[in-house]
Amino acid sequence: MFSFRDAFLSSFFRGYYRYTALLNRLVPAAKVDGRAFTVFPSVCRPLGNEQVVAEYVPPGKNVLEIGCGSGIITLYAAQKSRHVTAVDVSPEAVQNTKINLAAQRLENVSVARSDGFQEVRGTFDVVISNPPWVNFELADPTRKWASSATLIPRLFRESGRFLTDDGLLVISCPAAAEERLVGLARECGFSLLATYPREKRKDFRIRVLTLLYLQVGFHPLVYVFRKEGTAA
Repeated sequence: MFSFRDAFLSSFFRGYYRYTALLNRLVPAAKVDGRAFTVFPSVCRPLGNEQVVAEYVPPGKNVLEIGCGSGIITLYAAQKSRHVTAVDVSPEAVQNTKINLAAQRLENVSVARSDGFQEVRGTFDVVISNPPWVNFELADPTRKWASSATLIPRLFRESGRFLTDDGLLVISCPAAAEERLVGLARECGFSLLATYPREKRKDFRIRVLTLLYLQVGFHPLVYVFRKEGTAA
């Protein structure tokens, strides 16, 4: 049944995605740690700390990223990994990631379009993701980077099939989501190893953009889960 909440969120997010697309057109370039990134209108803009997720990927591993967006986490993960396979449901995000990786001359990355794990093949040591944080779904694949009711549960339910026996699932979500994430992990055969703060000190420009993009008050953490039944 379509509730008042659903009606409100549907209206809000349709407007929000149009609003952020306009902001991305007005400021199409982003800088992270001195590196320039191109951001397409329909793609999530990096706001200064997304790359922290890659810090908790062990070096020299084969990595799968679900939801690569502009490719910022992909880039940082690729610099320490044997190989990264990066996928996104949005064709614009796939192209955006390819452009940003080409500018950095990284060759140990494969980028493809996939609805979650649907087109993924192979086995990986680590699955990483900065999934949409708001539990609400729009049908348009270009309007999923901030809101999805399905991706976080799918990360837990489907990652196990693609992970090695000692595989890790490393995701970024708000601190308030911990109880939900631990519940999903328990249901799907994962255990929480640790949580880490994702926030980094931002310069004035990034702080202003964070406010403009309404990305405030979430207190994101990096959660590191491991498949159960593996050696400690």
